[in-house]
Amino acid sequence: MAWKKGTSGPEPMISGQDKYRPSGSADRSGYAWHPMAALAAVVLLLCCYGCGKKLFPVPPGKLRPEPVEDLSARVTPDGIELSWSVPVRNMDGSPLVELKSFELFREEVPLDQYCAGCPPNFGNPLVIPFDAKPEEARKMLYEDRTVRPGMHYEYAVRAVKGILNKSDMSNRTGAVWHAPPQAPQGISAQAVPEGIRLSWEPPAQWTDGTPVDEQLSYSIFRREEKAKKWKHLADITATEFIDRNARTDRIYSYRVSAFFNFHGTDVQGEYATVSNVATRDFIPPAPPRGLVAVQTGEGVELLWQQNSEIDIAGYRVYRRDPDGLISLLNRIPVKEPRFVDRDRVPAGRYSYWVTAVDNAQPPNESGMSSIVTIRVYGR
Repeated sequence: MAWKKGTSGPEPMISGQDKYRPSGSADRSGYAWHPMAALAAVVLLLCCYGCGKKLFPVPPGKLRPEPVEDLSARVTPDGIELSWSVPVRNMDGSPLVELKSFELFREEVPLDQYCAGCPPNFGNPLVIPFDAKPEEARKMLYEDRTVRPGMHYEYAVRAVKGILNKSDMSNRTGAVWHAPPQAPQGISAQAVPEGIRLSWEPPAQWTDGTPVDEQLSYSIFRREEKAKKWKHLADITATEFIDRNARTDRIYSYRVSAFFNFHGTDVQGEYATVSNVATRDFIPPAPPRGLVAVQTGEGVELLWQQNSEIDIAGYRVYRRDPDGLISLLNRIPVKEPRFVDRDRVPAGRYSYWVTAVDNAQPPNESGMSSIVTIRVYGR
C-alpha cells in the first residue's frame, strides 16, 4: 500500500502488469511501454548526457577549496589582527574560481583555565563575506576587537565555496591580548665610521596610558629610498644599534618598535621612524708622496705625486715659518699636484707639507706628506 498525493487515505498500488500500455499503442518495434523501463531509460539518458567525455567521475571532496595553512595572529592596540592567504586551488589542484565567504572560529578561555594541548571548544563561526576573485598572494585581514585582558584566544578559519562545499579547517593560532608599548621616544640616526648609529629612549607607557612594567626588547627595520618593503635587521634589548651594512651610496629610513612576550604572545608596539639617513665616507685618502720644494723667481714651487684614489677633491698646502707659525696656504684645495708659494716672507728656513682631501661631506683629510725644508733668502 502507498499514499497517493491528494487523497485522504491509502489506495491499492496497481500491479506492474496492469501498468503496461495497451497492445494497440505498442511502438514500432512491437514492444509495449512499461513505466519502470521508461524510468531506467531516462536515468540512462541523463547519465550519458552528463558525461560528455569518457572520464572517471571526480569525488566530490576533491572539488572543495584547499584549506588555509598560514593563519596568524598579531596583537594591536585595539584587539587581535588575524591574517591568512586566500586559497587559489581546489583539493584536486584545479583553479578555484569563486569563494563565497570564510568562517572564522574562536575560543575564549581564561588564562588560568587554558589547556595548550586540549582541542578548542569553538562556538558558532562568524561568517566573513568574500566578494572578490581568488588571486595569488591575496591576503585576508580581520581584527577581533572584542578581546579582553586575562583571556586566551584560539582561532581557525574555513573557506566556503557553497552551502555543502567547505574546506577543511585551517591551522590554529592563538594569542593573549595586552596593550602594546607606545613608540620609543627621541629616535635619532647618525653616520659614524662603523655605519649608521641609531639611538632612542624606552617608551614610558602602554598604549592604554598605564605605565610600562615589563622588560622590553626592540625590533629594528630598514628601508631604502623608494623601496616598498621594510627589512628586519635585528631584535635587541639595548637602546642603541649600529647598522654596519649600510652602503655609502644609499639613503635609508629606519623604524624601531618595542615588544615583549606576554604568556607566549609577542606583543609588538608602535613604531618610531627616522628618515633620509645617509652614510658617510670616513676613510681618508693616503698622504701625498714625493714632495719637493724649489725656489724660483715666482716664489717657492712645490711638486708631488698625484694620488690614485678616484674621490680626491684636491690638496691642501701648509707652511711653517721660522718662528713656528703654521699657515694653511690655500682655502680651496688645488686640483693638480703643484703649488707656488708667492707670499713675500722674511729670509729664513721654511718647512712645507701637503695633505689630500676627498669628496666626502665633510671631507676627509689625509695625513701629512713628508716635510720639506727650504731656505728662503727673502722676497
